[in-house]
Amino acid sequence: MKLGVASYSLRNFPREKAIEMRSEGAGRPIINLKSIHPALRAVAEEVAAARREIRGARALRIVGGGVITFEQGSDADVGKYFAYAQAAACR
Repeated sequence: MKLGVASYSLRNFPREKAIEMRSEGAGRPIINLKSIHPALRAVAEEVAAARREIRGARALRIVGGGVITFEQGSDADVGKYFAYAQAAACR
């Protein structure tokens, strides 16, 4: 079994503090992002910068983007969430 943390549990903290708190934790360095670490509305460059920051902290591995609710059923709306996941390199 692989254990990690959902950054939602750290939602009341800025990304830097959440990374610090996660880095101090025991177990595997796995994190599932909440849409505030970085925000879903962030542009690709901001998401990529956040990804580098998160991965640089004791090599945290991003495995998902949390629960994402589609606002509309359009290709453009759905596409923005896939772009977020791609920029965050969720694996």
